[in-house]
Amino acid sequence: MNFEEMKKIWDAQNNKALYAINEPALFDIVKRKINKVNKEIDHTEKGLILINFIVIATFINKGFDHENAWYRVMTIVIALLVSIYIYIKRVHRKKQEGSYDRTLLGDLDYAISNIKYHIYLGKTFIWWYMLPFGFGIVLKMYFNFDSKPLWVWLGMGVMFVVAYLITQWGAIKCHVPKQDALLALKRTLTQDI
Repeated sequence: MNFEEMKKIWDAQNNKALYAINEPALFDIVKRKINKVNKEIDHTEKGLILINFIVIATFINKGFDHENAWYRVMTIVIALLVSIYIYIKRVHRKKQEGSYDRTLLGDLDYAISNIKYHIYLGKTFIWWYMLPFGFGIVLKMYFNFDSKPLWVWLGMGVMFVVAYLITQWGAIKCHVPKQDALLALKRTLTQDI
C-alpha cells in the first residue's frame, strides 16, 4: 500500500503515533488498481475471441473440398465453442460488477474478485484452450503421420509445454502478487487497531 499518501498525526497525550487515512487518495489507488485489472482482463478476453475468429475466418477461407475438410470443420467448431465459452464467462463477470458495494471495501472486493478471475483464466488455460486445439492438431498429424518428420511432432509437443509454462508463469509471477497486494490492503483496512 502507498503509505506516502497517509498523514501522520502525533497524539501528545499518549505519546503514540496515530495514522489518519487520506480517503480520497486511497479511493484513487483502489480505482487505479481496478481499472488496470479490468483492462488486462478485457484485453485477454477480447484478444482470445479475436484470435479464434481469425482462425475461423482463415479455415473458412481455405475451403472444405479436400481430404482435410474434417480437420477444418473440427477446428472451426472448437474455435467457436472456445469463443462462446470466453464470451459467457465475460458476461457472467460483467453481471457481477453490480453486486459489489460502491464503497472503498466493496471496490476492493471487486478488484480482488477480478484478479482471482484472471488467475483462474491463466491456470485453467490448458483445459479450455490448449487441450481442444492440441487434440485437433494431434489428430491431424496422426492421420498424416507419414508426411510429418519426427522433429515436427517434437516441436508441437515443446510448443504446447512452453505455452503452458508461460501461462502458469504469468499467473504466478504477475497476477498472484497483485492479488496478494490487494488482500494485504484489505487486511490493513479491516484490522482493528
